[in-house]
Amino acid sequence: MKKLYYVPTIHTETDLGSIGPDVSSKGRAVAGEERWKDHQQTVSRFWDLVAGYFGGMDVEGMKIYQDGLLAGGELGMNIVHKVAADGSKNYRLILELVDRGATLMKTESEELLIKEYKRILELTKAESLLKKSAALVKYRLGKKELTRKRDIFIAMTINGTLEEGEKGVVFMGAYHDIIPGLSADIEVARLKDRKKLLEYMKEVTIGRDDGRLRELAEYVVSPIAVV
Repeated sequence: MKKLYYVPTIHTETDLGSIGPDVSSKGRAVAGEERWKDHQQTVSRFWDLVAGYFGGMDVEGMKIYQDGLLAGGELGMNIVHKVAADGSKNYRLILELVDRGATLMKTESEELLIKEYKRILELTKAESLLKKSAALVKYRLGKKELTRKRDIFIAMTINGTLEEGEKGVVFMGAYHDIIPGLSADIEVARLKDRKKLLEYMKEVTIGRDDGRLRELAEYVVSPIAVV
């Protein structure tokens, strides 16, 4: 049997690299300063929980799959070191796992990831209302299909590289859904409910129900119960 720890995640500004500040600025503008500040604290606590979960685990030989990562080996580790140094708790955890014997794997399709990056860049850099509207329409029209293709690619990558008797961990943004594409012989241990994390993000940015936001935030930082 192969085992995969599935960690649906919420990205921080640092995780997103060069487009992070623009994405964060847009999020702050939509959510409001207070909501965004609370959100950042929630996400930080979430990553502390995830790190704590893996802290007492034997990770020797574990394979690490990270969304947005185009390379494994030395090149991949160079990327991880840089993003971790910039303050990413996600990438700091990867460094810790590798130091303890885990192996970083190439996860994404370069072609698909670059295509999504360019669309996000167009959206965040658009200045005029007309350009913003055009970029938003283009992004929304293509996002669902592009995400589906990325999910299929990532699932196939895991299927083809996780061997019998091995264990792996995949860190995936909550908007992804790779599980349907995984092989039946992979036992999946979900650390959080992806749909609840996705609902939390929507409530942070476009919701107006403060009670529901508090409820979802409490779930995000609640003790991990694997399902």
